[in-house]
Amino acid sequence: MNLKVFCVSFINLLVALAVPAANASPSNPESFLSQSTIEYKNSNFYKSDYLIAKYLGTGNSNITSVIKTIHKRKNKPTPTSFIDGQYSNEFLQFFFTRPLHQWGAQKSDDDDNILVKINGSENQYVSVWGKPYIETWYILAKGKEKQIAYTVGMHYAKIRIGKIHETDRLLQPCDTFDINGPIQYFYEPIFEDINNNGKKELLLKYNVTVADGYIQVLDIFVPRVKNNYCFLSHKKSYYGRNGFTIFKNGKIVVSHQTPKKDESILGASLQTEKNYSPNGDLISKKIIPNFLRTKNIDILNPYR
Repeated sequence: MNLKVFCVSFINLLVALAVPAANASPSNPESFLSQSTIEYKNSNFYKSDYLIAKYLGTGNSNITSVIKTIHKRKNKPTPTSFIDGQYSNEFLQFFFTRPLHQWGAQKSDDDDNILVKINGSENQYVSVWGKPYIETWYILAKGKEKQIAYTVGMHYAKIRIGKIHETDRLLQPCDTFDINGPIQYFYEPIFEDINNNGKKELLLKYNVTVADGYIQVLDIFVPRVKNNYCFLSHKKSYYGRNGFTIFKNGKIVVSHQTPKKDESILGASLQTEKNYSPNGDLISKKIIPNFLRTKNIDILNPYR
């Protein structure tokens, strides 16, 4: 069975969705790609991926050039995971193009982590720094050729929390911790009083990639001192495998892909949706059609 790069149908979309960089772009963005090839030949794989992410964040990126750069790598990257080709084009576009939106800040640290998200509350900030990581995927569908696609996600995410000076200057972090990946996409940190006790919890949501897709994770942290995020305790995590996790209308809603009887996981046509109270008690459960096979994937949209 021949392998075919799964890129042609998405090229125009990828280019159209390119994110402008927050800072000025370098005079020669293509130099990131040429340097990436050199670093890969020198076995500096994370540095090579970092340079591709930096190129994507310039706002002048060409996806065809990125794919050509990846193809220059010795023996071409072998797919390590697969995703269901029966999912809708809308979902596949989200899965493979959304990671390109993460790198526009152009601000990185000495360990080649790039700032991807930041939000603030009570004169404090929570920032997310990603270590770029390219994954190679098979897209599988019955009766179709195997196709290959790439995500430019994160090997891990570094969370940095700190105070905001009265001059709006960000002070040195008072707490730092890592979230292991690979991560396809990290959503903006949210501060929300989910149980109406006067303390805003910190909600971190992200998509971890696994062998057959992704798990959307919702981590909930509680400040041990009221609204002081330098001192956090982990309250609970929720997991939606090939599904979603959200806080909505006072409830935590979790959905995970579910096959019918005699159905394989690949091509599963259902989702099991569960509603939880803020304390983690199960309120209700229902079986619904698999939204990943429809055009309506708004539940995954970071701007909803």
